[in-house]
Amino acid sequence: MEKSTQTDNARQAGNRSQPSQTADRTIVRPRGWSQCIRLLAVTTSLGLALRWLSFQYASDLLAASAAMVLFAPASFATVLLGWHSPAKFSVALPAILGFLLAFFVWNTVMLPGLPMEFVKLALKQNLLHWGLFLLCGLVSLRFVQWSTGIGIASDPNSVFEPSAPRPSRLNLAKLLALTAACAVGAEATRRLSTNPGSDIASWLTGTLGGCLLGIQWSALAWLWRLRTWRLAGLIFWIALAAIIRWKTDVLVGEFTHTLIHLQPPASLDDSYYVVSTSRAARATLQQAMLFLWEACLQTTIILAGIECFQAIGYPIRPLRKSH
Repeated sequence: MEKSTQTDNARQAGNRSQPSQTADRTIVRPRGWSQCIRLLAVTTSLGLALRWLSFQYASDLLAASAAMVLFAPASFATVLLGWHSPAKFSVALPAILGFLLAFFVWNTVMLPGLPMEFVKLALKQNLLHWGLFLLCGLVSLRFVQWSTGIGIASDPNSVFEPSAPRPSRLNLAKLLALTAACAVGAEATRRLSTNPGSDIASWLTGTLGGCLLGIQWSALAWLWRLRTWRLAGLIFWIALAAIIRWKTDVLVGEFTHTLIHLQPPASLDDSYYVVSTSRAARATLQQAMLFLWEACLQTTIILAGIECFQAIGYPIRPLRKSH
């Protein structure tokens, strides 16, 4: 009798504890649509404020900061498309719509005041830049995922379980698929571009930004999980990111001037150029501070994205065990 009573008490305790365990598992649920709207609202508001201040104080630094903040949703959408495993239409649709909305918002905020004869040119170059960023970003993210196993899990509790989706490894077929995707994208870009000389900066910045996306996010996701050396790692990464931004900026400028000697039109305000093509190969102190600030802001945006994915139930973490 005593044993039976103890068993009943244990069952009752187990039944009482079961709802709490279930509740713990369902605390974090993906909320794609509402979170996309909130993210766009926050970035748009902050970008509008920075852009307004850039006009008030004639500051290139504030203009570049506004452009980076407004571009953040597009970066987040690309990471979600490239790393979510398994690929789902319910996840891909909000990401694609978020990317398109970010493109609309960016141009709406950054282009007002631009002479009308340059609006079409700016929209075409931005379309090339964003399209190449998306394509190269997806290729970079998939390559990193197939090589390392990092990705976005829909359920943080299902990682490493037998039923959990695990990204497969890199193989020859996937390399050929990536090569074919790049070839198709390059051909589409060539056909869309009526004046390749004036679009070379958009090509380079979009391609380089997309190719670096997988490296940046995977490196910072790993650093963010550290405890002892997190701060030192982030300081080193910011310094490295500043150097990368400087070198890519110099590469774009020198390549553009060497091939076509492209100069901004006299009537076009330089503040509309997010990536300047007139910086010197040897960075001045002012330029070095600008690159350092851009690297800090870029790192902050990526870390904020990692935390946003974690908060809505899409944590970035290894999805398979390394052998």
